[in-house]
Amino acid sequence: MPRNYVRKTLKDPNQEAKLRFALNEVLSGRCTIRQAAEKTGLPKSTIAFYSKRHQAGGLLAPGQIKRLEHPTQILTALMETELADYLKEFSIINHGLSTKETREIAYSYSVANNIKIPISWIKNERASEDWCSGFIKRNKTISVRKPEPTSQARAAGFNKPVVMKFFDNLGMLMTKHQFKAHELWNCDETNDPTVNPPPKIIATKGTKQVQQTVSAERGVNVTMLAFINAGGGWVPPVFVFPRKKVAPTMFQNGPLGCIGLPHESGWMTGQNFFKSLQHFHSFVKCSKEKPILLIMDNHSSHLDFQAVTFAKENGIVMLTLPPHCSHVLQPLDVTLFGPFKKAIGSTQNDWINKNPGGRISIKEIAQLSRYPFESSFTPQKIIKGFEITAPNTVVEVPIPACQSIEQNTPDSHTSETSRIPVISPVTHVQNLIQCIQHIEKDTPGSQLSETITLTPELFPIPVISPVTHVQSLIPCVQYIEKDTPESQSSQSITLAQLPYPSQVICPLTHVPHQLRCNHEQSSHECQSSETITSISVPPSNQVIYPLPHRPHVTPKQLRPLPQVIQATPIVPRSKSNNRLGRTRILTDTPEKNLIEQEYNKKML
Repeated sequence: MPRNYVRKTLKDPNQEAKLRFALNEVLSGRCTIRQAAEKTGLPKSTIAFYSKRHQAGGLLAPGQIKRLEHPTQILTALMETELADYLKEFSIINHGLSTKETREIAYSYSVANNIKIPISWIKNERASEDWCSGFIKRNKTISVRKPEPTSQARAAGFNKPVVMKFFDNLGMLMTKHQFKAHELWNCDETNDPTVNPPPKIIATKGTKQVQQTVSAERGVNVTMLAFINAGGGWVPPVFVFPRKKVAPTMFQNGPLGCIGLPHESGWMTGQNFFKSLQHFHSFVKCSKEKPILLIMDNHSSHLDFQAVTFAKENGIVMLTLPPHCSHVLQPLDVTLFGPFKKAIGSTQNDWINKNPGGRISIKEIAQLSRYPFESSFTPQKIIKGFEITAPNTVVEVPIPACQSIEQNTPDSHTSETSRIPVISPVTHVQNLIQCIQHIEKDTPGSQLSETITLTPELFPIPVISPVTHVQSLIPCVQYIEKDTPESQSSQSITLAQLPYPSQVICPLTHVPHQLRCNHEQSSHECQSSETITSISVPPSNQVIYPLPHRPHVTPKQLRPLPQVIQATPIVPRSKSNNRLGRTRILTDTPEKNLIEQEYNKKML
C-alpha cells in the first residue's frame, strides 16, 4: 500500500447520523435491518454489524458509534495525540527523540497498554517505518526537523525568569522615553570569513561525493558589526580586519558608507566598539533630548568605559541581552544573519568561477559582502525580526521554566523509573486480603463504604463488606496456588505480560458452605451499596470475584522527562564576572559607576 494514499471516493458527512438513526430503529423493533438500510441508504452489512454489537446493551453509546480510525490503525487517535504531545514536550526541553527512539517508545507504549501489534514489531522490538511515517502525517502538529546544536549553558540559561527580567527593563525604558520604531536599534557582530560553504549544485545522480572548489582549507576571519532599527532601516556596517593598519582600498567597494578598523586577531575590542559607536552616531544624530535605545549582547567589548560614557553623553541608551538568549531575543540572529551567510557563500562561489585559480583574501571581503548585505538587510526582513522578538511574541514561545534548580540532562532517567512495577498474581490477591484485614481492624463500620488507595503497586478499589470480601478471596487464592506451579507462582511477571482479567472465577466447590448458603443474601446487601458491584452466581458452578481494572500507562511512565538536580559547585566561582550574567542598562548611573571603577583599576 502506498504511503501517500489519496481517497478516490467522497465520504458521506451524515453517515454517523444515519447510522445512529438506523440502529435506533432496529434496536427498538420498529423496522428490520433491510428496511433501515432502505431508509438511510446504508449497506445492510454495516447496520447488521453495529446492531449486533449494541444488541446486548440495548442502548447506544453517547459518543461516536463508528470508529474514526482506520481498521488497521494500531494506536487509537487519543493515544497518538498523547504520544505526539509527549514528543513535543521532549523537544521543548532540548532533548527531542529521533524517529528510531519514537518507534521504540511506540512499541513499549503499545505493549504496556495491551494493544494488539504486528509480529514485525515484536521481532524488532520497535514500530515499523511505515507506521512512523503515517503517524507523523496523521498528527499535523509534529514533523521531522534538523535540530540546531545547543550547549548545556544555553539550554539552562534560556529560562522564563531571565527572559522576563529583560522584558521588564525594556518595558521600563519604553515607558520612560516613549521610543518610536526608528529609535529602537539592535547591533551585533558576525564572522565574515574568506571561506564559506558553497551553495548546492547540480551533479550526476547517484554520485557518492560531490566536490566544489573554495579558496582554502580554512578561511581568515573578518568581523562585521551591523546596526538595524525596528522601522526597517540600517546603518552601514563596520568591518574589523586582522591587520595593524587598514588601507581605504580594503573597504571602499563594500556597502555604501561602511568603514574598516584594524585588530591583530580580527575580533571586536572595546576601543574598536567605541569607534563603531561614533560611526553609528554620525548617521543617527541622537542626543539627550532625542535619545535612542540600542539593544546588544553583553560581550566584554560592549562594556568599554569610553563607549558607555560616549553613549550616555549622546543620548544612546544601552540595554544588554541576558546571556545565552540571543538566538531568540536578538533580531539580527533570528532573521538576518542566516540569509546573509547563505548569500555570501553564493557570491564567493561566483567569484571563484569567474577567477579560476584565484583565492579570496581579506581585501575582497568588503566588496563581496556588498550585494549579500543589501539583498539580505531588507526592510521586510528587519521588521519581521523585531516582530518575532517582540515581548508579546516571545511570551508565546515555549520557554522552559526556571532551570537553575532543575536542569534537563540526558543522563538523569534511570531504569527504576522507566519500568512498570513487577508483581505476581498470587501476591497481588494476598496483598488485597492483608489490606482489607488491616482496614477491618482499624476502620469504623461507617467508613467501610469509602474508596481507599492501597500501596503503590496496587490500584484504588472499592471496599465492600469486609467479612464477605475476605472470605470470598481466600478460596480464590487457594485455587490459584493449587493450579499454579511453584516456579511460576514465585516468578515475577510484568503488567504487560499479565492478562489481568477484570474478574477471577473460582469453582463453587472451593467456596465455604456458609458463604454458599448466604450468597444470595450477601449479594442483596452488596447491591444496596453505592460503590459496590454485587457478586452474582452464573448458571454454572462458578463464583465471580471482581478485581481492579487494568490502568492506562502513559509514555511518561515508560520514559520520564530527563531531569537532574543542579548541585552547587565544589569550588566557588569567581565573582569578578558575575555582572556579565544578567541583563543590564549600561547607561544607568549605578551600572556606569561600576564600569568606571573597573576601568580605573586597569589603568592603575
